[in-house]
Amino acid sequence: MKYNLLFIILLFFFLYSCSSETDDTASEEILFEITNISPLTGQSGDVINVTWSGFNEVINSSIIRFNGVDSQINSIEENELTCVVPNNATSGNIQLILNGTEALSTEDFIIDTTQNNQNFYIDNVMPSLPRPGYEMIIVGSGFGNSDENVTVAFMDVSDTVLEAKILEVSDSQIRLVVPTNAVSSDVSVTIISETVTVFQNIAEIMHKGLYFFQDGLIRTFNYNIDNYMLLANYSANVFYDELYSFTYNPSQDTFYGFNHLSDQTNTKLRYFGYNDTSNQWNVNLICNTTSGGSVCSNDFAVVTNTLTNKNYYINRYENTFTGLSFNEINSNGEVLVQYDFPNINTIGFSDNNILFIESINSFIFVENSYDAITLHSVDASTFTLTSHTLSGTIDYVDELFSEICYNKFENQLYVARADDIYNIDFANFTVERLNTNWFEYINTGSYTNSQPWNFIYYEPTNDFYIEALIPNEGPRIFAINLLTKETRSIHGSSYGSGGRVFNWVLKD
Repeated sequence: MKYNLLFIILLFFFLYSCSSETDDTASEEILFEITNISPLTGQSGDVINVTWSGFNEVINSSIIRFNGVDSQINSIEENELTCVVPNNATSGNIQLILNGTEALSTEDFIIDTTQNNQNFYIDNVMPSLPRPGYEMIIVGSGFGNSDENVTVAFMDVSDTVLEAKILEVSDSQIRLVVPTNAVSSDVSVTIISETVTVFQNIAEIMHKGLYFFQDGLIRTFNYNIDNYMLLANYSANVFYDELYSFTYNPSQDTFYGFNHLSDQTNTKLRYFGYNDTSNQWNVNLICNTTSGGSVCSNDFAVVTNTLTNKNYYINRYENTFTGLSFNEINSNGEVLVQYDFPNINTIGFSDNNILFIESINSFIFVENSYDAITLHSVDASTFTLTSHTLSGTIDYVDELFSEICYNKFENQLYVARADDIYNIDFANFTVERLNTNWFEYINTGSYTNSQPWNFIYYEPTNDFYIEALIPNEGPRIFAINLLTKETRSIHGSSYGSGGRVFNWVLKD
């Protein structure tokens, strides 16, 4: 009996101790709450600062409402955010929801209507973090329906005002293109003579490597704060001036191409491979002939099948403008398998302009004539050729220079001609002119009679990059935005002072 009583007493103290620990733990829980709203009164469009405590998770989602009306969040940090008083908001509490957890303000936010004489209101922006060179939509009311009355101004890193290209205006939306050099700052929206200013975060441009072979080595571009291209060396020098074909195999992390030489005594063809991991060149003499004998084939392009990771070297038939050969090569540039296409007219072809498109498992290239475009497609599995003359309006040009590029993000193919850029629908075999200001821009001043030479789509800024050959000056690089259709110069003169560049390569 004595032991039973002792056991009961010990059990009582154990349970009491556990209960006390639970009570202590509960009392130490931190409540998620709004701690400050500044200011506590304002009008639609005003920027408000809200702070909180008791939320220690990584913030994956955030919502803030003014008396039930959603607000645009401009910026958010660990325990603080700035937002915009929404249109149609009424006085009442502020609701903050982080990762699904809710906190309500203990004080009401008061809407000041005494001096509110605005004719238009901004509710939010889509997307919430717009990208330079891409579309941004301002949502609100009272914008009217004329883009001539609307001006939207951003700022660059030097606080220089950048006016946005307006795409379309309706009473509830302003569609525009964010200027390339815009940064997070105040954005001013002016309609006729009335201006509303809000803070807007802008995504940082994540530049990608653009590579080329020039003056015996691989080079690339760095970008300054104004997104202007600055020339930089990338590889060791291999002491050969030019590679007439050049590309990159991502699975092998290798740049590769060919150099051919033809003079009065002999012809030569060399393979060049540069492994980006080992920083080593692999140079292999493929062909060497003397005068009077057969000549080495003249390389035309190199391309990688990114589905099979096989490399191909494409060459024209010698002494003729008819015929191409696709040659699968090994890591030393030696031919493994050859596929011949003897009936292709190569007069309107540009060197290096053969692309592999994964979505259709085909090699694509374009035959350009004065007033027509023919699309050629080689199936990468069967190596059968199909050709289609594209339908659509194609203006007559005096020069046959043309370049093609592929926007893999939108599955779109483009061709740059002397007069403009054309969008090729390779499913329906049609072509449509983009109506950029390329021709007008490139045929003014010292740029007159310039022709496209290299051509890519640059996704970080939604631009086409074009290298143009400037008479008496050499190559220059220009960007044409896909949405604004406007051209701008983007590099200094040092690029043009070197040797010829036969192909650009983008490395993600």
